[in-house]
Amino acid sequence: LTIIASFSLIQFSIENNIWILSFIIFRIFDVVKIWPAGNLEKLHGGHGILLDDIAAGFQTLLAIILLDYFNLI
Repeated sequence: LTIIASFSLIQFSIENNIWILSFIIFRIFDVVKIWPAGNLEKLHGGHGILLDDIAAGFQTLLAIILLDYFNLI
């Protein structure tokens, strides 16, 4: 699932620091479960587990885009 979430970052150049940073941010978002990931995880069956990882991937994408926009990476 981490690989699926990381594919959303494919638009950026493949520099090691961006991939490492994106993995670290993804793991933070996946553990902390910021809204809506926390609510999605409560869905029945395996759908909730998958959707919360996808939400964490999109949150990571947004964080990386913002970091890139403000020239912090």
